Parts: sequence; C-alpha cells; structure tokens
Amino acid sequence: PGPVAAALKDLARRDDVPVATKTLELVKLALEMEEDMALGELATRRESQTAKWLNHQDAWRPTK
Repeated sequence: PGPVAAALKDLARRDDVPVATKTLELVKLALEMEEDMALGELATRRESQTAKWLNHQDAWRPTK
C-alpha cells in the first residue's frame, strides 16, 4: 500500500472506525472545503464597486 492508504489506515485505527468510514468522512470534508472556496470566489467576483446593492426590504420583496 502507498502512503495515502497507510495514512487512511492509521487515521481509521486512531478513530476506531473502518477505513471506508474514515475515507468517506475525509472525502465529504474535502468536498465541503472545495465548495466553500468556490462560493468564496463567487462572492468575491460579485463584490465590486459597480455591483447593484439592494436594501433588505427590496431583496426579500416577492417577485411578480
């Protein structure tokens, strides 16, 4: 086994869970981190001096 498999095995043993469970947990965490970075980049692109700003009441007004 390579270093990744060995690390997964060590982490699973430490947390007293199966390797598959630890792998799933880490994949979910990685996906959440990727999503956070993508949303952060999107927010940064949307924040600009030329962006149209709405007050709270206008932002939540029902559309017709």
